[in-house]
Amino acid sequence: MRHDQFALALQTRRLADRDVSDTGDFRQLALAYSVEELCKILSDRHNILIYFWQASAALQDKLHTAAEAEWREMFERFSRQEMQGLINEQGLGLVSEVLSELKPSLEAFLSLLPKASFQFTAGRTQSRMCPLFHVDNVQLRFFVTLRGPGTQWLLNTDVNRSHLGKGTNRKILRHENVMIQELQTFQVGLLKGERYPGNMGKGIVHRSPAVPDHLSSRWFIRVDAHAKYC
Repeated sequence: MRHDQFALALQTRRLADRDVSDTGDFRQLALAYSVEELCKILSDRHNILIYFWQASAALQDKLHTAAEAEWREMFERFSRQEMQGLINEQGLGLVSEVLSELKPSLEAFLSLLPKASFQFTAGRTQSRMCPLFHVDNVQLRFFVTLRGPGTQWLLNTDVNRSHLGKGTNRKILRHENVMIQELQTFQVGLLKGERYPGNMGKGIVHRSPAVPDHLSSRWFIRVDAHAKYC
């Protein structure tokens, strides 16, 4: 782990400890340093997990320097078997290279909800897609930002959930000095939504970050797990 990643890991661990000691509430943040630890998100205590994915230097450099046309946007619904096929697909250019390195973590994610279907997105955006803090109507989301800033999220204790969905961020925040947390580029986030069993009213509250002026766009991979209904 590089020095800056180690420092970030320590900072995030302190955040997890703070959420327990300051509130007495369930520990909402889980940390994973291996794909075997992604199952921590299944605990009722957690609604967000941060996995410290180690993207290769070659891939990071390629994503940093690649032209816009090299990133293939995708938005498709897959069964678990089809999703496995996508992970192994070699004909998607830069997207395939990213999926190849994400394969262990994606396969671990798929195994968490074996009966789910999956909405896969290889996304690109030039603006803040979701400026309002909100929760997702999904079971579980796998998210990693590849270029640009990562997803912003809030501690449970900083959220007034009664104001979610009412068109303003100001009243969602419990006080004006709330610290807005942010996933870092190449950190994998598992975000628990409202449809996860027993999680209604406890989904992670988050929003999209602004895209800095010096970037032409923000790139990301998102996989949403949805329950299957017969």
